[in-house]
Amino acid sequence: DAPMRYTLDELLNGETYQIYISAVNEIGQGPAATVTVDIPLIPYSLEVGGVAVTEENMNDVLGDGTVSFDPDTMTLTLNNARISVTEGNYGVRSKTHLTLKLVGENSIACSGVYGFHSTDDVNVIGSGSLDITANDVGIYIAGGYEVGGLYLYDDVTLNVTSGNVTSGNSYGVRVDDVLEVRENATLTATAGTAPERSCGIYAYDEFNVYDNAVVTATGADQS
Repeated sequence: DAPMRYTLDELLNGETYQIYISAVNEIGQGPAATVTVDIPLIPYSLEVGGVAVTEENMNDVLGDGTVSFDPDTMTLTLNNARISVTEGNYGVRSKTHLTLKLVGENSIACSGVYGFHSTDDVNVIGSGSLDITANDVGIYIAGGYEVGGLYLYDDVTLNVTSGNVTSGNSYGVRVDDVLEVRENATLTATAGTAPERSCGIYAYDEFNVYDNAVVTATGADQS
């Protein structure tokens, strides 16, 4: 007989899984065989539009000249990029500290949970703009105490929108540590409806806005 195949989707990079397999026929189910699978951590701990950033593609991540990565400075540059994700939970996913440089007009559209997700600090620089739309959370910086901050500098413009959800929370921007919007930066964050919490901006530790920065937040609840 031909071998049977099954594809497991959405396994997380850097995680270990135990997979149980058993045969079932008209008599019943047989004993399960167990296999341990280690999913390797992606190089640079960074994904853009579902594409893992590697040494081979870092100069042109998406193959259209709009996204590049410099590992020496940990800088991800978006240059008039249009990032669209229809499958998976992340538009951009980072597991390390990151500088996001914006050139021109950029967008991230994600039908999954997070438009931009990081577990460490993110600095946003440049003179460009970035529009982000996602289902549950537009931007989630989820590091926790001492890491997981979002810092906007220069003349950057972020427009972030999360959708209407039927369970849980909807956040435009959620930051587990410090959120800072510095001189001349603009942040607009809009949350959809949600049964538990709807926040345009939620900053767990500190939220600092400096001279000439512009901040607009829209949601049923504000924190």
